[in-house]
Amino acid sequence: MPDPNLNQVLKAENELLDKLLQNFAGFAPSVGAGLAETQKLVSDWKTFIEGWKAVNEQVLGMGPAEQDQHLADERQRLQGMLSAASGSSFWVETLTRDDKTAEELQS
Repeated sequence: MPDPNLNQVLKAENELLDKLLQNFAGFAPSVGAGLAETQKLVSDWKTFIEGWKAVNEQVLGMGPAEQDQHLADERQRLQGMLSAASGSSFWVETLTRDDKTAEELQS
């Protein structure tokens, strides 16, 4: 069964993601029309964060058994990515940390 604090963690994470989205909203117009590449990058990050938040919302709407399965699936994805990330210490550290967090929230 998932950690009883899972819903609190996801809600807090969504609050942080909302703050990031607000920052992007203020940043995007300030980069200027001549910086199309930067605008595209900001737009891509905004899309990524909105997707992350949507997944959190889905998980918040699940029952404990579904949340547990979601965390198990997430750990499987992270472990697959980790096995492919050899040689990049940033990704190895990041994915290892994410997997450990998912494991803690799962049990």
